[in-house]
Amino acid sequence: MVEDSLPRATHFGEAQDRGYRLFAVDDDEFVRTSLARRLRKEGFNVREFDSGEAMIAYIDQGAILPEAIILDYKMTGLNGVETTKLIRQWSSSVPVILLTAYPGAIDQDEAQREGVSRILAKTIDLECVPEVIYQAIQEQRL
Repeated sequence: MVEDSLPRATHFGEAQDRGYRLFAVDDDEFVRTSLARRLRKEGFNVREFDSGEAMIAYIDQGAILPEAIILDYKMTGLNGVETTKLIRQWSSSVPVILLTAYPGAIDQDEAQREGVSRILAKTIDLECVPEVIYQAIQEQRL
């Protein structure tokens, strides 16, 4: 389930054309802003959060869920799988993609049970991330 090498994105501009909204959640500001910058370049409308709790609070306020959520596995407070479990209270269909520097630390069976769509190693080239998101969104719509 952990994906280390992926094809380059081939859908440049599709995110903007379709109005794809995305939540990016990571407590490491550098990683979060780099990821968000790359996804905005692709055309995604990205809202950033520095914790699972901050994103959950935003959703609790009645926010419309995005087309996909990409979040760090290991964060202060809720980890990515715990956050996914809470997301599933609002939607069983929004794709959740975990980003981790510790692929071996994740119980992949638990992650799958909680509804994680993909697990990506943080060593992945950021250029590949939009393609993973497109695939997850398309698979969810089938």
